[in-house]
Amino acid sequence: MLRYLPSRAPRKADRPRNDYEPCGLCEEEDDEEGEEIDISVDVPIWLPRWFLTSYWGVPSEVKELMKEKRLVPNETMPEDKRYKLTMFDISGPPVLLLWMATLIQWPFFMFLPWIAFYFTECNGLGMPHYATWVWLFPLPILVLVVGIELWCFTYTIVPVVQWLGNMTTPLRSKPSFGFWFYWHLSLSLCLHTDLVTQGFLLASVCRWFGCEGWDQIAQIWEDVWENSIFAWITPGENLRFILIFAWITTIIQLPLFIASALPARLFCCKYVDFDCRSEKEGYNVFSCWPQNVAECQWTTSHIWHADALKTLALLNRMVLVQEGQHQLQLERAKHTKHDLNRSTQILKMELRQMIPRIVLLNFLQNCTKLEVQTTIFSLGRMVMKAHLNWQCLFCILIAHITSANDLFQICLRAKKIAEARKESAASDEPADDIGTLGMDRPPAESRAAPSSAAVDVRSASRNLDARPQAIDSMDWMLAFVWCAALLCFLVQLHSFGKLVGAFICEDAIWNFPDRCVDVDANWRSSPGG
Repeated sequence: MLRYLPSRAPRKADRPRNDYEPCGLCEEEDDEEGEEIDISVDVPIWLPRWFLTSYWGVPSEVKELMKEKRLVPNETMPEDKRYKLTMFDISGPPVLLLWMATLIQWPFFMFLPWIAFYFTECNGLGMPHYATWVWLFPLPILVLVVGIELWCFTYTIVPVVQWLGNMTTPLRSKPSFGFWFYWHLSLSLCLHTDLVTQGFLLASVCRWFGCEGWDQIAQIWEDVWENSIFAWITPGENLRFILIFAWITTIIQLPLFIASALPARLFCCKYVDFDCRSEKEGYNVFSCWPQNVAECQWTTSHIWHADALKTLALLNRMVLVQEGQHQLQLERAKHTKHDLNRSTQILKMELRQMIPRIVLLNFLQNCTKLEVQTTIFSLGRMVMKAHLNWQCLFCILIAHITSANDLFQICLRAKKIAEARKESAASDEPADDIGTLGMDRPPAESRAAPSSAAVDVRSASRNLDARPQAIDSMDWMLAFVWCAALLCFLVQLHSFGKLVGAFICEDAIWNFPDRCVDVDANWRSSPGG
């Protein structure tokens, strides 16, 4: 461990205690040259001390940054916050790792259906089965991607815990680190597994197109669709189109998320630095995220590594890396509530990121795959009722778990943003000068001093005339998120009803609102029925 010889070494008596506790393994023996830096005093005891000292824990460069913070604290911050790292400090290396994960994970999962297709066999009139050992193909990729996620987690956990303290789960408000870690790791594994099962399901469905009885099954579906409340959506009659469309909704998110995180300067073969505390000025990216509710067009946005980290973690389904990022932004908004314009900008940025998430992931992907997978399972049950397709049922259960969790997170975030917006709109408190918090931007001392024009803008933002317009814009975006969330909930509830109907209806097909479909006896007969 490196030794530092500070001209003004911080004494232990000056260090905040509260929920912080020193770790003997994190400091060196005092000697005549100077006093060592104990980094454990800046981390809540919720994070195990071994995580700071283990080879598999916090990376050495993060530890060095923690020591440097002790030597050169941010004097503009309050005493209990000036020694904390920020997301700007540590985001460079994990962003590079996330790009590696993207290049590994997504090309493989795009080709996985075509690999599994050759090991899938017809099953009479029922849905084809793939060989169980086919799981050996994605297993190394899953292990590698989860390993990258854990590696990124070792970078992001320190600033998150420093600013937020104890983390939470839906089941416990103050869980232990072990419970919290394994809870979110399990969710992450479910999300990665969901991508695999979607690929296997597509392989089985594509094989089904060439199996005996597919034309009869397609005809049955057409009759069912014509008698449903969605009969006016004529493309829905084509079962093959619906199945392929469900896979396309998963792939279409890839270029959109990549474009919103990939530095535009790379197209000009310019260098991008991925070290700690790198790219202080940020970089431009291409984006088609909506600038307001009624507008969505390709444009350029200016982001920093911490913004790219959130986007790529969401794309790669890395729950451990995502956890805490939203709370950090709410913390920033909380400490800038004296400045309505600034606070609203932070909250609106979070909402803008939630809109493509709820449209692309929750609605187009999750809702579509639930409806399609349940439909396929029901049709398979209809023609071979004596045989339960465990592969398809497992795929549906994983999809329900991941979809319900995504929807819950969206609703929880929307609720917290609404509360923060009301608090900011009603706040008349004086500034506390910790609005930067440095969560995703460089610290104030690394940027140029504000100009007089900037000061005038800040003063104008406090004008009461600006409040209604800012709040109205937030209200419209929140209303869109809540309406989309309600629609996703109704679709998932409908899919669950169809799944139950597959077991209680005579012909395994249920139509909204409350009736089982009576399939003609000529179509119902099958060797397995």
